[in-house]
Amino acid sequence: MPTHKNFRTWLWLSLSFLFWALAYSATAQAGSPSMETSRDNGEKFELNFELATIKDSMAWLTNYVDRYANSIDRFFTPESDVPEGKSLIKTTLSHQSSLHLAQQNQLTFKLIAHLPKTQKRWNLYIESFAGPDERSAQSSELSQLDAEQETLLGLSAIYRVSDVVGFKVRTGTRLSGGQLNPYSTAKLRFEWAINPAWFVTFEPELFWRHIEGTGKEGTLNLAYQYDDKHYLRATSNVFKYDELPAWQVAQVFEWRHNRDSNNRLSYRLGRLWDWTPEQNFSQLDTYLQFSWRNQFYDNWLFLSITPGVHAPLQLGYQTNPFVLVSFEAFSRKVAL
Repeated sequence: MPTHKNFRTWLWLSLSFLFWALAYSATAQAGSPSMETSRDNGEKFELNFELATIKDSMAWLTNYVDRYANSIDRFFTPESDVPEGKSLIKTTLSHQSSLHLAQQNQLTFKLIAHLPKTQKRWNLYIESFAGPDERSAQSSELSQLDAEQETLLGLSAIYRVSDVVGFKVRTGTRLSGGQLNPYSTAKLRFEWAINPAWFVTFEPELFWRHIEGTGKEGTLNLAYQYDDKHYLRATSNVFKYDELPAWQVAQVFEWRHNRDSNNRLSYRLGRLWDWTPEQNFSQLDTYLQFSWRNQFYDNWLFLSITPGVHAPLQLGYQTNPFVLVSFEAFSRKVAL
């Protein structure tokens, strides 16, 4: 984790790039024939220069992390040459507004450091923010800016038993409601390619969390790759803390469309229930949302806009339109 001084630096960088990104967007959309060409070009040059400066500053921080990760890698594998790392810093600023619930804002900093030789020798990986397998299929997490349980620092060991079966053990600590929350998980992964277009994965998992206790989770994914631009996925998820009587059950359908190299669209329909043997299913939420993700600037700054509507239990199943807007900045160029 960064020191207080480094945190202030990261905060300044994040706010700076977001401020200039919004200004850049407004400048691009406000142009008219009546504006002076020289003034318009000068403003765009200045904004591009500021964005480039922020990008270079984030790249400098990444190289700084790379040097430390490289030193650790050399310590554990002194007899071999260690390639340069590919650490990544991600900064996200999100804002959500809805008709019946309070506005929510979230600013997050995430870091991942690569130790290639250590990973190859002992199957050990340093985790510093959640990957795709961390994102559950719960609508409250997909459509709302609830406080996320981010991995602050963790280690994972990954083993491939065969082409179909894999095993992953993870341990580390998260940030839950402002408190450190150590955790350990053990997950099996079964994956089948039914044919070149259809894929199935099943992931049963046992976990322990210091605050919530022990529990279990299972995820079933059915995916269909229509072509390079169209992707359909159906996800079923069950989740339970051992100390609580109810299972949480979720079902999500998603259609993703890569319109071009700069724009990606996705459509998502989901439902969430509680289930107990005594009361059967009790609906918690239903939602429908559309998401547009745009490569805003030079493969490292991305804009996402997600309008939608949901009907949660807390509002008596009253429909609640919402819109979520977020900027994501990466210290290296990444794919859309």
